[in-house]
Amino acid sequence: MQISAGPVVTGENFYKGRQNLVVEFGRLLATGDVLVAGPRRTGKTSLIKEHCSKFEAETSTFIYIDLENVETLYELYTRIIKELTTRLSKRHQIFANVADFLKSTSTRLSKVFGTTEVDISGLMGTPGVLKIFFKLPLYDESTANELAKIIKETLDNFNNEKLVLILDEFAEVIWKIGSRENKKDQYAIRKAHAAHLLSTIRMLHQDRNSEAKYRIVLAGSVNIEETAKFLQVSEYLNHLQRLKVPNLNQSQAADLFFLLTDSNDILLEQEKNEVAIFLEKQFGNVSPFYIQCYAELLKNIILQQKEGYRITQSDLKQCVKQLLTDTHRGLNWLKGRISKYYPDQEKIILSILESIAKFQFPNGKGISEEEIFIGDKISNKMSRLEKTELLQKLISDDFISYSGDKHIAIPSKLALSYWNYKLVNEKFLYDT
Repeated sequence: MQISAGPVVTGENFYKGRQNLVVEFGRLLATGDVLVAGPRRTGKTSLIKEHCSKFEAETSTFIYIDLENVETLYELYTRIIKELTTRLSKRHQIFANVADFLKSTSTRLSKVFGTTEVDISGLMGTPGVLKIFFKLPLYDESTANELAKIIKETLDNFNNEKLVLILDEFAEVIWKIGSRENKKDQYAIRKAHAAHLLSTIRMLHQDRNSEAKYRIVLAGSVNIEETAKFLQVSEYLNHLQRLKVPNLNQSQAADLFFLLTDSNDILLEQEKNEVAIFLEKQFGNVSPFYIQCYAELLKNIILQQKEGYRITQSDLKQCVKQLLTDTHRGLNWLKGRISKYYPDQEKIILSILESIAKFQFPNGKGISEEEIFIGDKISNKMSRLEKTELLQKLISDDFISYSGDKHIAIPSKLALSYWNYKLVNEKFLYDT
């Protein structure tokens, strides 16, 4: 089994300890639409693509669309239509002129979204067309019906094929929409767009024939259910079946680690127990990604030693330290994600994480919402609604979570150690 930290893994590199989830995904897909949920880096996309790679030829046509870089609802619908028509033209040559179909569909979408095209060729040496976007109106059923109709007419061109449309990073689009608007309008705009998008999917579900011609899968590292709950549009998710993809438990984490490092044959049983105990103390329940990163670091140490070398506690600790430093991609992406997706709120978010880590690290429990902002000068300029919305976004993004009694904590032991190391006092969990 090869170490592959980051990319989607399928086939012989897919962790067999999760085959039960692949089977469950297939069972749910056979009966309806599916919402695949779970913390970031738990392998949701790998699980979906593992199923697709096994059953594409014999059961359905799978179309996977990554929405990570989509920032408007118009762009999202256009991306879906384009992906579907491109796939159709490659497989069946159904459309005599795909370009004409796309142009016609684009015109219909433009009417719905209130967009217009302005010819800017020659202006400042710029060729092409500038598309100007107007705001989508607040939710109304006729608009949602038209959007669903456009998608359905495209899907119907797949004739008698069973189609599975997979929309990844779904909730992230909703949070990006409205980010450029005036702050007081952001909530209403996001709610309206979420309602349109989710109601379109529900209408497709209600309109399909008895043979269940197509299925829709929603997935993403931003929590869709938390986002829908916050925007008060949860009712649009009621028809979706849930598949939870949790972090690896202690036994699974150790098993995956030993497979990745080929250490089942070179470690004594006592040494394996020591490694498993250390992994549980430092990592807790953890995503496969971090076990991949950690195994990669430790395997490098093993390869540099003579045959018969025994792993030591010092080796285990050194690899954790490397994992937490700025030079390793394993956890440093957390801070990079904040810089990328919260450019105007980076300072307040780091302040929030520092407050939580400073309390949670020594006490082992979360902190109340009120205590998070005590003494923070930046948050003094924020309204209560703005603070609540920011905390909710961080919960949806899996940076923090409720730990009971409305207390907020950093959900991962490894992430807690990272933020404590970065923001508080450069200590690790094994130092305490």
